[in-house]
Amino acid sequence: MPEKTKISHALLTLFLSGFLTLLALEIGLRFLPVSDSFLSQPVTFEQPVARFTPNRDVTWSREFNFEMVNQRHINNDGFFNDQDYDPEDQRPLVAVIGDSYIEAVMVPHEETVYGRLEKTLAPDRRVYSFGASGAPLSQYLIWAQYARQTYNAQKMVFTIVGNDFDESLPKYQLHQTFQQFVADENGTLKPKLIQEYHPGKSRILMRHSALARYLLMNMKLYPTLNKLKSRLLQRKLDQKTRYVGNVPAKVSEERLNDSYKAVDAFFDNLPDYTGLQKRDITFVVDAPRFLIYNAEAAATAGQSYFEKMRSYFLKVAWQRGYEAIDLHPVFSENYKKHQKKFEYPTDGHWSGYGHRVVHDALTQTKWFKGVYSSLNTPSPTMTGGRGL
Repeated sequence: MPEKTKISHALLTLFLSGFLTLLALEIGLRFLPVSDSFLSQPVTFEQPVARFTPNRDVTWSREFNFEMVNQRHINNDGFFNDQDYDPEDQRPLVAVIGDSYIEAVMVPHEETVYGRLEKTLAPDRRVYSFGASGAPLSQYLIWAQYARQTYNAQKMVFTIVGNDFDESLPKYQLHQTFQQFVADENGTLKPKLIQEYHPGKSRILMRHSALARYLLMNMKLYPTLNKLKSRLLQRKLDQKTRYVGNVPAKVSEERLNDSYKAVDAFFDNLPDYTGLQKRDITFVVDAPRFLIYNAEAAATAGQSYFEKMRSYFLKVAWQRGYEAIDLHPVFSENYKKHQKKFEYPTDGHWSGYGHRVVHDALTQTKWFKGVYSSLNTPSPTMTGGRGL
């Protein structure tokens, strides 16, 4: 056999072997709970509200071995919620707004804080959730405005976590689908869509290929490749970086001061974007939970970036007359009684138990008493609909 023919046969055999291997993996993974792509909708200057492709049941799983699996529903408006949203529904609405803690893909709907509030306030009140992983404070304002204008939300809850502050600024994290604070001609920070987002061809691949989703979502291929690239380029990776609240424990003074400005901008814009009175809004501020579980860590209390930012957020909220729940004493007291953690063993988001504790804390607030006491009293008239 000529040498060229041998090489051709070898290459063909190699190609067919690779193809058949990939095909076998694709078929096999279709029988396993591989994470689905949530399929973000386009975000444009004409349609600037970040949402997912609606009316879909999706599977979420974690890690290569599917150590956590959950089934969730994306509703008619493109948010993770079992109920459809109805702009014609005249029942007063509570909007729950946040990032991945409200997206809550790892928690069954009925165990989420909004699912629990929905049950608590049914049937006289609606509870709709608006959230997506990675959303910062600036994006919360956009969803608040959308909830008010589209569904006439008359009460709002915002969950505040570690990455909400600096990621509100494109200087530190440029988001494709979320709006961020940008200075206007007067130097005032306002939410702005910096660039439009149009899903590319990879979206089609992600939707139809279980192997692609497994590599990109379960195996986290991109972060792994980025780390490998850094090592190959001999870039120094700081293996000792400590994280608190899912953000670095230590940041520069510049980043800290910019984060303070983001908090101030959030509160400056809040009245215009919500259209609500201060009594109609409350905040739930996550705790540095490692301090609760580890008594020895108390020596470093208050030193991390997240601790400084959560303290600043709470201080500003209270100074401006808003009610805000500090989850640190709430979680601490609960942990002393029950010795049960508020997140999953391998995932830092609140578990169903954590959501329950947050729900119960909300029901003890003046904000909730305002919601609940209005159940049997006439609702005041408000522009655009009925008030709570």
